[in-house]
Amino acid sequence: MEYHKDEKWGFVGAPLHDPCTIAWLLKPEIFHHR
Repeated sequence: MEYHKDEKWGFVGAPLHDPCTIAWLLKPEIFHHR
């Protein structure tokens, strides 16, 4: 998607919210929160 390549986000590439959701579902122990 060209929208996510825009420099306004401050980093190169697309955000990783979708892969992180799948990782949390498959292996929640790799995440931690306060």
